Amino acid sequence: MPLSEVKVVKAWTAGCVRNMIIAVVAFVVITAALTLLGVLAVILPNQGEQAAELWFAGFFVFLFLWFAVVIILAGWMIRRRLRLFDSLFTPLGISGTAYLLTGRQYHGTLNGRQVDAYFSRGPSLDIYLGSHLHTRMGFGLKGRFTQAASGGLNEMALASPDHDLDHLSIFSLDDGWGRELLDDPHAREIILQLTARQPGFEFRNLMLQPEAIHFQLAHINKTTLVPGSIQGWLADLLELAQVAESLPPPRVTATASLLEHKARLSRGELTLPVVGITCAVLAMFILIFVFGLLLVFTLEGG
Repeated sequence: MPLSEVKVVKAWTAGCVRNMIIAVVAFVVITAALTLLGVLAVILPNQGEQAAELWFAGFFVFLFLWFAVVIILAGWMIRRRLRLFDSLFTPLGISGTAYLLTGRQYHGTLNGRQVDAYFSRGPSLDIYLGSHLHTRMGFGLKGRFTQAASGGLNEMALASPDHDLDHLSIFSLDDGWGRELLDDPHAREIILQLTARQPGFEFRNLMLQPEAIHFQLAHINKTTLVPGSIQGWLADLLELAQVAESLPPPRVTATASLLEHKARLSRGELTLPVVGITCAVLAMFILIFVFGLLLVFTLEGG
């Protein structure tokens, strides 16, 4: 199995184990709390309905405290990570705003080019640099998962005689234009630098699109996000865009789809319905919780 696929399996396994541990801990805590409430309801000097009211009141108080602690801890962790990303983009004059419930988006210009970036759960980071190439070309680690994710681009796989590129799957809409780009030493150096294998589970993909160059980082290592990292990636993307645009125009061209365009400039419009549904479900649970708590107190007072 290629190294890239081993990393995918390890990342998936690590995520499953982490979620399982969290679920087990939550189950143990909730079970212990409910058992304690049951014991208290039995041993305290209450009989019949009073014991049941005590148990339900304690149960709702426990749920309230449990959700409060979870929300506070999650909010603190998310906010700390978002402050880190702000500190990386702010020196470039690119400001950030909220994206989804736990992410961040950044929009601005650099050297006259549009820059768009999205940080989301994973953690994953998508960086777009505006560049009117009017074609498509992609670079990713070799493996069956990469092949499957590339879909129809498999038919446009580009072989390169450069052994330094052997670890990459390269796809080009225009075979001739793609080879011209790879023949440029500086472009090849930048591509290798951006798509180099990373420690841990981090993956990087580089995609040249009709309207922009898209640099994608998934399962980012904490050691990757250091002062100057964003500046370095954007500097590489700027140089790659200049080299690519200096080549003769591609003979096989493409235009960006509406979905691709919005995913770069206004991804929030695509995810707003999901956020709305999530908030509505959360509000429903809160209302049910409050109604149940008021009902218990009303019965107890009666």
